Amino acid sequence: MASVRTWYKVQQYRPLHHILRDCPRFRSSDPRDKVYALLGLTSDGSQEILSPDYSKSVESVYAESMLFMLRQDGSAIDMLLRAGLGYPREFGALPSWVPDFSIDRPTPFTIRGAQVHRTGTSHVPTMMLFEGRPEIFALKGTIISVVEHVGPTFQPDEVPAPSTSLGMTEGDPTLLYLQKWFRETISLVQSHVREPYPTGESLDEVFWRTLVGDINTQLQKHQPPASSCLAEAFGDFKRYFGIDSEEDLPGCVAVASGATSNKNTITRTLASVGEFIIAFYGCLMGMRLCITVEGSLAIVPPYSQPGDLVCVIWGATTPYLLRRRDAEPLKGAEDMDYYNLIGCCYVHGVMSGEIERVEEEGWIFLL
Repeated sequence: MASVRTWYKVQQYRPLHHILRDCPRFRSSDPRDKVYALLGLTSDGSQEILSPDYSKSVESVYAESMLFMLRQDGSAIDMLLRAGLGYPREFGALPSWVPDFSIDRPTPFTIRGAQVHRTGTSHVPTMMLFEGRPEIFALKGTIISVVEHVGPTFQPDEVPAPSTSLGMTEGDPTLLYLQKWFRETISLVQSHVREPYPTGESLDEVFWRTLVGDINTQLQKHQPPASSCLAEAFGDFKRYFGIDSEEDLPGCVAVASGATSNKNTITRTLASVGEFIIAFYGCLMGMRLCITVEGSLAIVPPYSQPGDLVCVIWGATTPYLLRRRDAEPLKGAEDMDYYNLIGCCYVHGVMSGEIERVEEEGWIFLL
């Protein structure tokens, strides 16, 4: 915390949403202090507007903080990256578009909290908030697709992270978990992802790029697309863990048993496999793959369902999933559809602003 305080003291503009973005894993005994403890670092007026009041509920503190950030700065729209009913939440009464700041988890599809994609950033974020109905938040965007198939959630917490240095026995739970997850996922991809893919890439390339969120792990700026070196690393990863491979003995078992003795080959392979594990685990942890009705491959939150809608929100760096729900309509907006925000997602082929304005764009009302 001391290093964060030192850093922000030298910054001229210190909005609350930047500080919350950079401090998702700081802990507090009172969940309201996930916001209140950071107010002293801000320079956007949040100290006065959100002055600590412990008579308020956690839900009220989080909702008021989100409303303040959205009113102050359009770029705060990317706080939605941490929101949605598609993830575990401690405070279920929060509106779907308000993040549960008490949850200690990294922001999806970012590198150290920094956004790297630009799905809707060519458009100006346009939002409406409503006096008397603070649970409703409207923004401009367009629905581009529907989730049709979902794969198994990747839950690395269920088993230890794979060790590339010592190898594994054939019955190792991590090895068995990875083989099962990839077997089910590859079958889903081969059955339902369209080929040729609209980007012109092969199915194998679409698959490995999606697994890492197409984030470049080799350059300091981490801008997409991912380095083609990861294609070779993915091949090494599959051979090492016996995934989609014709070899009888997975490489990790061969290393553990001594069947592979060339130290130079082992060293190179382990470095390559380790690079892919870092990128893959960092992107897919706690998420799942899905396929849209058009056959596009995507990464979505763990509680996503077939029928969820894929939406591009103006000004947002990633697409989002929505789910229709019944609600008491706003006066003058009785014919509008209302949605819960499920969460941000990665859809291969639309992450760099490929979706232009379309006739179907309009207001999306979130609850």
